[in-house]
Formats: sequence, C-alpha cells, structure tokens
Amino acid sequence: MKSLRLIGFVFAAALVAGVISCGTDNGSSGPSPANPEFSKGSGKLMKCTPQAYAIAGQMIGPTGGQIKIGKHNLEIPSHALTRNVYITMEMGSDSTNSVRFLPVGLVFARPAKLTLDHGNCSGIATPLPLRIAYTTNLLQIIEYLVSIDDKSGHKVTAPLQHFSRYAVAY
Repeated sequence: MKSLRLIGFVFAAALVAGVISCGTDNGSSGPSPANPEFSKGSGKLMKCTPQAYAIAGQMIGPTGGQIKIGKHNLEIPSHALTRNVYITMEMGSDSTNSVRFLPVGLVFARPAKLTLDHGNCSGIATPLPLRIAYTTNLLQIIEYLVSIDDKSGHKVTAPLQHFSRYAVAY
C-alpha cells in the first residue's frame, strides 16, 4: 500500500512539473496562471480550530532542506535551487490551516513537497478527498494542487513549483 502511495506521489509530482511552467530560482518568475485542470469542481477551505501564529526561516541552497512549523512541513529536494535563498514559512492564526512562503514567486527547478496537517479541522469525515489549494493572501482559492490525502494520518501532501500561500481544502 505504501508503494502505491509513493508511486501516486511521484506521478503527481511529475504531472505538476510538466504542467506548471518552469522558471529560475532568482525570484524574477512568478507563479503561472491558474490551470483549469487543477481548478475543476467547487470546493472550500477546511474550517479548523485556530493555531498559534508561528514563523520560521532558514537559508536553503542547492543541497535542499526542510522547514517545519507545528505539524506542517516543507521539503525542498536537492537541486531545486541553484543558489542559497533565505526561506520563510508563516502560519496564520485564523480558522484555516494555511501557510505562506517568502520570497513570493520563488520558482523551483524540481518540485518541493508541502505537507499540511488537518487534525484540528472539522469535516474530516467528508468522503471528498482533501487537497491543498493555492490561494491569495485573502484565502481566495486560485487553484487546487494534485494532492495525496492521508485521512488516517490527518495530512495532505502536494508538490509545489513556486511560493505563495497554500491551505487545506476539499
């Protein structure tokens, strides 16, 4: 079963990498416009018990690295960046599980992996798969990312090509 999940994640990462336009990690290229394939259907952001505001940052370079806030995690693989970049991950204290990344518009040569926890959210029993939504700063959904929903582990994971704000949605 775990090998099927891994194959699914690799396939999803490859699909996203092929669909979203690539740029450089110099911050000059922003995110691509919303892709209708990821935006099909209507959905909403999960309502969650607010968590304490938190912010973390660190320098990450060509060897990759990870940043974690609470139960949320961002893994940047090796060779995703060609130079050292100070990366900031910020978690708001509102009724959604969302994170914002800086520098905005940073584009990866290889997809990073974002995992958001949803153990503090209501509606977990919904038969709809949870997914990660790319949102505006005001939490309006722009598009949905190809995501893997681990309901029993209360986590949803998706590959990222660029930095912005992301939230748990259904």
